[in-house]
Amino acid sequence: MISLLGTYLFILLSPFVEAEKIPVFVGDNICVSGYVMDNLCIDRGTLLDAPSIKTLGPSGPLEHSMHCLVEIDACVRSGYEILEPLEDGTFGRAWRMDSSDLVVSHMRQVGDCGECDGVGSVSKGYRATINATVLDLGSDSTPSRIEVTAVQADDVGCGGLKYEVPTMVTEADEEADGEDDRSSAVQVVGTTSIALVLATMFLV
Repeated sequence: MISLLGTYLFILLSPFVEAEKIPVFVGDNICVSGYVMDNLCIDRGTLLDAPSIKTLGPSGPLEHSMHCLVEIDACVRSGYEILEPLEDGTFGRAWRMDSSDLVVSHMRQVGDCGECDGVGSVSKGYRATINATVLDLGSDSTPSRIEVTAVQADDVGCGGLKYEVPTMVTEADEEADGEDDRSSAVQVVGTTSIALVLATMFLV
């Protein structure tokens, strides 16, 4: 009786229990679903066609237009990343695509834009399900790099599988890197100034 009750409770509650994430290693084939963002808008910090909206903010990926993703050459050339939501409502940079051809082709199919195929309806907030092979595990400032093998609609999903993100890069990480760079620059300028003062003293 207890065993049957336990089984019943497991079946009843299983949709509400988050699946354990699968560890990822170089060479693994993975499946991920999420918003797609071009690296130009990520590097800017705000959306190119909506400068008042933070790229990784709560509304950034949702408001990101298909026009920006597909029709602006600089955005297309910059490449794309897959974002994942964070606990604070913002988004993190989870995966960086090694090539763009398959995702651009899919965006043109499902998108509503001047250079799209004319059959899609997505004008902003593009999401997709992406199958890929892991090429590296990323670094402090760059997410794990993946080779895309297939791109499908977001609602296709990954069959309940969730993969652990090796390196999640957040807006806070990028701001910290910026502060470190500025601090280093100040130190270099300070050291140079001291050296010039000393040199002047000896010359005098």
